[in-house]
Amino acid sequence: MACECNIVGIMNMAYPGIISASVNGSTNFIYVLQSCIEGQPDTFLKGPSTGSINISAYGYAAGTPDKYLGVGCPSRAGVDIPLFTKFDCERNLTRFLPRRGGTAYRAGDPIAGITLVNELCGFPVVDANASSGPFSPYFMNTQFQGTGLIWTGPPISIDTTSTANLAYDITIGPFNIQAFLNSFSIEINPPTGARVNYSFQYSIQGCGDENAEFIPIEELTNFEFLACDTISISYQANGLATLDFTVYSTNNTLVNNYNTMTIGGVDFEGYITSYSLVPIPGTVVYEHKIQVVAIGNPH
Repeated sequence: MACECNIVGIMNMAYPGIISASVNGSTNFIYVLQSCIEGQPDTFLKGPSTGSINISAYGYAAGTPDKYLGVGCPSRAGVDIPLFTKFDCERNLTRFLPRRGGTAYRAGDPIAGITLVNELCGFPVVDANASSGPFSPYFMNTQFQGTGLIWTGPPISIDTTSTANLAYDITIGPFNIQAFLNSFSIEINPPTGARVNYSFQYSIQGCGDENAEFIPIEELTNFEFLACDTISISYQANGLATLDFTVYSTNNTLVNNYNTMTIGGVDFEGYITSYSLVPIPGTVVYEHKIQVVAIGNPH
């Protein structure tokens, strides 16, 4: 896509009340020295490509009579979602595995539309700033910490009590991006109305490849894949190979057959000799740790 310059006022936005929006990304590359092999030039291998989406917006609908959402004093709330990431080399995308709940908080008056589901503790907080003079007001509030924040919107409602709710199709201008919620915050400082901020993370598929595969949002949350950065291969004196690797899945039983695999241009065929199942806390994902003893046949 060529560089495009236009005015924000006519940009196609799927959400009302947007103040600012940005989409950024980067790609990791691995430099592979091959010049020591006759006829083989040095090359680059593409690794994980990830991006971020940041959105700032008004936290109330246009024309609403209460842009303060029921609060009289400065109030705020927010949540951070830890994202456990692994690179799926077969599909060439980074899998974001969010942990349910996330560390959440709310402080000040109750905010209409905000629910902190699990309030674990509370403590006093003070906000004092004399930069505008000694007669500036200061505020004392109680901040509650917990997990599981719900925001009914606008512009984007969130419910962090389940990892199934954290995958989104985000539309900004010409882009429709599949992403995971990374953080959310809302702040109200009367006479300024409610402001909300969202941060999402996503996998850049193909990095400019016109044949890049579009992954349905359902497959991003229901999957089974071998994480290539977990593969370890060692050869015994008798020529047998021992493969150790980890498969990540939303099921506690494996669907695919890992007795036969192709890794690095070598076809391996053998038997699973060791297997263990470990659930990842706070997620619906399981680690399947597998060891296979096999015979390798180069292509």
